[in-house]
Amino acid sequence: MKISIWIGIALLLLVVAYFSSLAITTPKSSFVAASTQSSFPATANAIAPLAGPAKDSVVAMLVPTVSIQKPGEPIVAGALPPPQKVAAERGPDDERPKLFGLLGDKRRNLDKFNVLLRGDPAKFDIRHFNNRKEDATIEALAGQAKVKVTGRLKFLNVESLNGEAILDIRELEVQEITVGPVNGASTLIIATYKTEIYLRGPVKGGAKVYIESPHGNVTIGSVGEISVDGGTELNIYTKTLALKGTAAGGARINATMAKGGSISFEKLDGGANLIYRKVYSKDPDLLLEPGEIRAGGIFRELKN
Repeated sequence: MKISIWIGIALLLLVVAYFSSLAITTPKSSFVAASTQSSFPATANAIAPLAGPAKDSVVAMLVPTVSIQKPGEPIVAGALPPPQKVAAERGPDDERPKLFGLLGDKRRNLDKFNVLLRGDPAKFDIRHFNNRKEDATIEALAGQAKVKVTGRLKFLNVESLNGEAILDIRELEVQEITVGPVNGASTLIIATYKTEIYLRGPVKGGAKVYIESPHGNVTIGSVGEISVDGGTELNIYTKTLALKGTAAGGARINATMAKGGSISFEKLDGGANLIYRKVYSKDPDLLLEPGEIRAGGIFRELKN
């Protein structure tokens, strides 16, 4: 009886030793292949060298981690899920309206604005200045005159724009710009980062005005006078907009206001529109100081 017990213990130890040797001598790559492939042939190849109880034992170890699937199907168990593509969050810059797309563009390529500038940009009369402490004046422009101002100044005064004249002030570093009457089919384009801009006015007769000065201030007209009239259109991107006098005659002012900005006006009359929007939809409310609105005048916010 005792001999049978000892024989049973010996056999048990031999079985344990046998399986231990299998775990040590079986190539690791076979198990890796079996656990990373999803098709049945790879699993069969990995256990082919084994036979008998050893084969059954190895199959029992593999089954919990590898599922037998059709070729091309993803591994259900024993594999990491594929990486998930996360959509980039929409940043505030994506909401920024582009009036001309000039700021930040060092080339300032005029070819992009051939339609706006009506003609060959190469034919512009270039007025270049290079003194931050200097003041300069651009004489009254009329007819087909096309002038481009570049360089650096302290103060620039523009007497007036008439006819189909075009004045391009997009490559000038300047602290202050003052512009007289803008009449007829003339076009005024200003793009700076931080400038005090005064349109003494009036702006009338279908003239076009484009101003981009996100850290600057824009003042239009004089108190008690007609400042904007006659179907004109002004597109302005700035921090502070002050409309003095009256906008009338179907004039349209499109204002894009920087964070912390403010708008004030004296009077909207005769179907004049002052439509404004914030640069970023999440910006705090603007400081608004509306004046008198009559005869079809409109003052409202355009939501982003």
